[in-house]
Order: sequence, then C-alpha cells, then structure tokens
Amino acid sequence: MSMSANIKPNKYYGEMFNKVDALKKYAKHIGFNSPVFMTITAPTYLKPLKQINIGKNRVKLVDNPNFTGETDYVDKARFFLSEKWRKFIQQRLFRDIKKKYNDRVIYMRTYEPMIDGTPHLHLVIFLPPEFKDRFVKLAKHYFRQTRTDIKTIFDEDI
Repeated sequence: MSMSANIKPNKYYGEMFNKVDALKKYAKHIGFNSPVFMTITAPTYLKPLKQINIGKNRVKLVDNPNFTGETDYVDKARFFLSEKWRKFIQQRLFRDIKKKYNDRVIYMRTYEPMIDGTPHLHLVIFLPPEFKDRFVKLAKHYFRQTRTDIKTIFDEDI
C-alpha cells in the first residue's frame, strides 16, 4: 500500500479519500459524527534513525542512540503498533459505546513508512460526540510511550 503512494500518489490519496468518505457517510448515518485523526509512531528503540531539523522544511537523518539494533525492526514496529491498537480497542470505552449504540466504533487504519522504513500508523475514527473527550483522554494516556498526534478539530469537514 505504501508503495502505491510513492508510485502513483494521486491514485493512492484518491482511494484513501474514497474509503474515508464512505466510512464518514455511514458513521454520520448512525450518529458517530465526531471524527478523530491519529498518527502513532513506534517507540524510539524500534527506529534506527532519527530526524534532526536543520532549517525550514529540511531534515537530516542521524543514528538513533536508543535503537536496539534489531534487524527486523520494521516488522517489530508494525507488530508493536498493531498489538497496541488491538489492546486499546478492548478498553471499557469501546464496550460502553457498543452497549449504548449497539454498534462498534468505525475506523480505518493504514501504515506508512518513515524515511528510515519504520512504519507509523494513521487512524481516522468516528465516534458518538459524547464519547470524543473520553476517547482523546484515554488515547493520550494509553499511547504515551509512542509519539502520538491526535487531531479533533478540522479546517474542513472530514
């Protein structure tokens, strides 16, 4: 999938937008109209390189002193992110949503490589409005050992 983004980026982004749009329409139909966008990056010990900003829109890759030297760091990072997400969606919050709405949270996730090949995870999640703040608080706590960016306010309708 990430290869497609590099070879034909317009097609890749078009396909992703169509998938998200379809999820959004269904989510809105059932009242899950509070979107959250997350990016979760694997812990530093799974990344052989780190980026250093050297100017406006310029970065330099340097050796990461925290890297453990794993030869299969890409697989381990992807497994780490998958397991972390799998355990996260087993939290009580998700059972409460299922109990109240008789439906599960609607989300899509995709992995993309960093410059050094280490994957990071992008997620778009559609929630019932009354659960959004609780979700964000839980996610910030649960993913604290990773670099996680959570966006809940969008310039345009997602």
